[in-house]
Amino acid sequence: MWIFNKWLAGREFHIDSIRHLSNDTFTQKKTVETFETVADLLQILEQPLSPQKNIIKIIKQYLLDNVHNHKKASYVKVIQSAIVSYFEKNEQTINLKFDPKIRYSSDEIQEQEMS
Repeated sequence: MWIFNKWLAGREFHIDSIRHLSNDTFTQKKTVETFETVADLLQILEQPLSPQKNIIKIIKQYLLDNVHNHKKASYVKVIQSAIVSYFEKNEQTINLKFDPKIRYSSDEIQEQEMS
């Protein structure tokens, strides 16, 4: 989590937000937000009508970042699990679908290629 927090600090992301104006009127607004910590992401999720897709896009962007190019799929899966667990522990469950085996090498694939 510390590395994700460090990666997130100072980065700008486009965030969609929906505001309730009256009984049956809503407005959607796209803003650029700069985050300093993962706790800032939690604040976005705690807002009413906040779509999870904003946070999921940020997490996927991190998981697909070039800083992980040399890592194995199993290691990236551990990172993913730690991030999802952080949100769950803070009562903000996110539905993150990401298969690191698609992008990152796995020991299973390397063993099959050797035989």
